[in-house]
Amino acid sequence: MRKVFTTTRIQLIISMMVSVLIPTILINLFYYQQLNKSTRTQLLSYQKEIVQQSADDVQSLVDQINVTTRQLIAMSVSSDMYKNYNEKTPSEKLSTVKSLQRMMQSIVFSVSYHAGTYYIGTDNSIFSNLNTLNADRLLHRIGEEENGVPFDADYYSNVVSVRVIPFLTDIQNYNRYNALQTIGIDLQYSDLENIFAEKYNPGEMEFFIINDANKLIYYLSDSDYQWEQTIGKEVSGAQYSYLSNFDSREKEQIYNYISGPGWNVYAYIHLDALTADFSAQNRSLALILLITLFFAVIFSCFVSKSITRPINDLITKMKKIGEADKSTPAVVTRNRDIMVLSYTFDDMLVQIDKLNQITIEKEKEKTSMQLRALQAQINPHFLYNTLEDIRSIALEYGVISISEMTKALAKIFRYCISKENIVTVREEINHIKNYAQIQHYRYGDRLSIMYYVDDAIMNCRIVKFILQPMIENAISHGIEPKRGKGVITIIGSKKQREIEFRIIDNGMGMTSEQIERINEDLTDKREPSKGIGLINVDMRLKLHYGEKYGIIVESHLGEGTQVTVRMPYTEEVLDDKSSDIR
Repeated sequence: MRKVFTTTRIQLIISMMVSVLIPTILINLFYYQQLNKSTRTQLLSYQKEIVQQSADDVQSLVDQINVTTRQLIAMSVSSDMYKNYNEKTPSEKLSTVKSLQRMMQSIVFSVSYHAGTYYIGTDNSIFSNLNTLNADRLLHRIGEEENGVPFDADYYSNVVSVRVIPFLTDIQNYNRYNALQTIGIDLQYSDLENIFAEKYNPGEMEFFIINDANKLIYYLSDSDYQWEQTIGKEVSGAQYSYLSNFDSREKEQIYNYISGPGWNVYAYIHLDALTADFSAQNRSLALILLITLFFAVIFSCFVSKSITRPINDLITKMKKIGEADKSTPAVVTRNRDIMVLSYTFDDMLVQIDKLNQITIEKEKEKTSMQLRALQAQINPHFLYNTLEDIRSIALEYGVISISEMTKALAKIFRYCISKENIVTVREEINHIKNYAQIQHYRYGDRLSIMYYVDDAIMNCRIVKFILQPMIENAISHGIEPKRGKGVITIIGSKKQREIEFRIIDNGMGMTSEQIERINEDLTDKREPSKGIGLINVDMRLKLHYGEKYGIIVESHLGEGTQVTVRMPYTEEVLDDKSSDIR
């Protein structure tokens, strides 16, 4: 996959634009959300006020009809003009009718919502405030009318029917002379429509009036249901389900009850439609984002240039120095970090020159040391050959002790000058035995060294000169100051994937303070005051095998000392990491 490279300036421009745009977008979105929420709440409150006002207007309309009805009842009860109405002559009846019409006209004169007002007598005689009322048609529809339910009345005109809502009230027979039985007031259906139509916003709300008998009185809706065909009839199951089951996240229902006719007014406000037209706010938000983007680009380009220009100058300087041109001037800028980088680069060049000089001197010194080393290789062989000559002379004169010591010393010397840094356990033990043989000539019966090394580890590869310094320390600091016979025990064993050597002596031992000081010396890698070579062995073990390996010193004053050496079990040849120790 091909890598896509970019520049610091582009990265700075992008980062600064993002750092500016993201907060701006978040702030604008938060503002837009809060504004949307606030506007939606205000619009919903306004719509609720509209619905409540519409319900109040309908209730006021019904209350006025009830007031008019009570006035007409009071007039009919208190008046004597209807007494013995059937016994009157035609002229007297006509006079009574005209008097009744004048009284009714005077009452309903100022009421504009009445389609008509009428009395129905016990003999089916009709008294109305309208001279054009068709009494025969009215009497024919008397049985079809239902109080508070709209229907199309054909008794007001010979041409078209008029949709009205009748309000019928029966008059009690207070005495046998009362000729009236029913008062009827027809509400013009258009007046009910006008109340809601002037406040109706298509798509935002719906109005429904349903009476207690579940019959549809009025509707104002743009839904697909056949509401017009249901006027005055019982609401169907599907229509009732539409009214009853609504999602509160999409609609809010407002309910009012109109006392008197028992009307239930339902208003449904479509919440999504309230905030559907936010085009002006959207344009303002888009304009703010565009302006922010424009200034963010300009600002980012300006700032990035002021940052990247000295960086480019510094890169140009590095390239020239790479071409061996060291005469380039220093980078000048007001950016403190860039100036520090430039000064640091100049200091680095000075240090590089110094290191180059040191390297040249070391190469010269290395060449000289290699020559001296080649020359010094002659000396060990000369000393080894000299020891062999001494041994031969000792044998010739029968001095066996000198011969054996010289032989052991020659083996030790050969072991020391060998170039191998990794040896077997067997070779290390043999080296210790040669060293012990020489010490026996010195200490005699005062020193005894015992070996308990498992055969399973004799061919394992270990670092050279690990055990001999432990034996030397045991003799020098433990056995030699002690009175009586000294015993050194060497125990070698395998534990899982590790080799463990324990060198135990019955020498003088050490106090807890001395042990603590030795352990501190080992931790700080300082040569301890007692136990010369301990730090050397511990460091070489850690260099070869890792920090988890090394030596542990334990001792009790007057009882002796135990040194434990741990290293990994391996029969393979290890990398010579200490080739300089020879």
